[in-house]
Amino acid sequence: MWRAGKLKIINEHMASTVTRTVLLNMLRDSLIPDRAPKIVVATAAAQTHELGALVVALKAAERGWHPLYYGPNLPAEEIAFGVKSAGAHVVALSITYAPNLQSHINELRKLRRYLDH
Repeated sequence: MWRAGKLKIINEHMASTVTRTVLLNMLRDSLIPDRAPKIVVATAAAQTHELGALVVALKAAERGWHPLYYGPNLPAEEIAFGVKSAGAHVVALSITYAPNLQSHINELRKLRRYLDH
């Protein structure tokens, strides 16, 4: 509806904020086993839409993982630091819109290099 001009940007932002709050509360209230394997969840650099990443974190928690949700718009170096410092076993990235696909591919390659070291 927002794209069709039937809703204002403020309506879309409000709906996103409410949805984000609900998802974060659900994630916070998840029962996570002490020995659960860790998964880092974030959005890649230049990605500000985080609802997909939050859903992934919540689903991971429901399946016995300990999600470490680091939020939107993180460069590869920061994501790799989070993975290494937390001892995470998996990384989940959300990329919802990629007008410059090559820059996202470059970020993913950087992340792989940082994680291989």
